[in-house]
Amino acid sequence: MQKRLGLVVFSAILVLLMAVAAGCGGGSGGDSNAGGEINEVTLKLAHNAQVNSPIDLGTHKFAELVEQKSSGKMTVEIYPANQLGGNREIIEQTTMGGIDIVVVGLGVFGYLDDRFMMMQVPFLFRSQEQIHEALDGELGNELKESMLENSIYMLDMNWDRLPRQITSNKPIKTIEDMKGQIIRAGATPPIEVFKRMGAEPTKVPLNEMYLAVQQGVVHGVELPTDYIYDYSIYEVNKYCNMLNHTYGTLGVGLSAVTKEKLSAKQLQILEEAAKEAGEYQNELTWNQQADYEEKLAAAGMILVKPDDITPFVEAVKDMIPELEQIWPNAKGMAEKIYAIEAE
Repeated sequence: MQKRLGLVVFSAILVLLMAVAAGCGGGSGGDSNAGGEINEVTLKLAHNAQVNSPIDLGTHKFAELVEQKSSGKMTVEIYPANQLGGNREIIEQTTMGGIDIVVVGLGVFGYLDDRFMMMQVPFLFRSQEQIHEALDGELGNELKESMLENSIYMLDMNWDRLPRQITSNKPIKTIEDMKGQIIRAGATPPIEVFKRMGAEPTKVPLNEMYLAVQQGVVHGVELPTDYIYDYSIYEVNKYCNMLNHTYGTLGVGLSAVTKEKLSAKQLQILEEAAKEAGEYQNELTWNQQADYEEKLAAAGMILVKPDDITPFVEAVKDMIPELEQIWPNAKGMAEKIYAIEAE
């Protein structure tokens, strides 16, 4: 009996020692969240840009880099042009893990946190450098933290977009010219600003806006020139009013649900790939800026520059208190943005 009891005790001690040894053995194995683990995984990425646009090509570069960095163990499937739903739908699906990665303009994240709404207020930022400085500093960190609280981990927020313009069938050079214009807008910030300038902005999904302009439901749209060209708006509008009213970027957001299933190494790969692909996308975007303007002109559009942008900028400054009431989480953000000198 004593011999059998001794054997049991010895076996128990041996199991305990093996467990301790395994616990001290580092992160080379174990579950999928171990630091060095790269398990096979397929990730679903959604965006709203047209196929072969700079944004779409940027997402393909991202997928290529992820595959390379993971030695083929990580695959990214790309669903462009709102194939998986409108902007709000793909953001909500990402929070729930139905979509793993979403690439959309910062304003779209405003559906989850209204601080992102302020980032897309027309005439607030006056250069691309100014918005990058904001995103690379304290303000950017606050936005990342707010998204994580809303189940999205921001891999990168510096994928550039071209400045936004307004199309129409009459020139828009002054605030007075905005009055009565029914303008398609895809996000809340331009709607709130333009209606205070006398326009009648309304939301229309990207895949419906061509018909909306053609049928006279709206007079024009507000979009970057690449979207204006890629969605063939030049066929239904005569003027492209070069207001540069919104400088913005895209965010690359990873579902927090998906993040919990990835190892530290896999997350590092996604972050590195997002940054490198963003640099590639930015180069494509700015190299094509003049090209898109030339293509719009060649297609018959007249590009109109405003007489003076200052009245628009000053009008928005006066609107900030009202906008902060609509988006209380954004209170004080405009002041921080104005403190960053536009280059």
